[in-house]
Amino acid sequence: MNISTTVRRTVTGVVVAGVAVGVSTVAAGTASATPADHLCTAGEVTTTLVPGSPGAGQRYASVQFTANPDRGCSLRGTLELHLEGAPNVMIGNPSDTGPLVTIANGQSANMLLHWSAIDAPQQQETPTAITVTFPGAETGAPTSVTLPWQQGP
Repeated sequence: MNISTTVRRTVTGVVVAGVAVGVSTVAAGTASATPADHLCTAGEVTTTLVPGSPGAGQRYASVQFTANPDRGCSLRGTLELHLEGAPNVMIGNPSDTGPLVTIANGQSANMLLHWSAIDAPQQQETPTAITVTFPGAETGAPTSVTLPWQQGP
């Protein structure tokens, strides 16, 4: 896969019980960085959570966005994320919108998630799902996708 655009943002969160959690995301477009006709909506891409390889207390996963066949659209370099079922874990989403990442029909872009899991699992919260919010393209209303979380604490 030829990756021509990389957009980065860092999001940090803190668990009230004293466990620090960091989430870093990277979106990589497989097409050009020029804007498509419109921003992607939740229905125009297939969104999946792909497990990564853990090591030394570090955990990784990626949210993968694949444009539907015969369709291309753009994603903002930053998308809003929320963890469900872990009320004491907070994620601060940046206020900037970042540059556009364009994905062509059938191509994919990825957002890398990174967090730490150093304390014992019983001292950490395990989310049940992650919600990705897309800015509303035509209507101005946001759309979202909720994916089951099976990545542990």
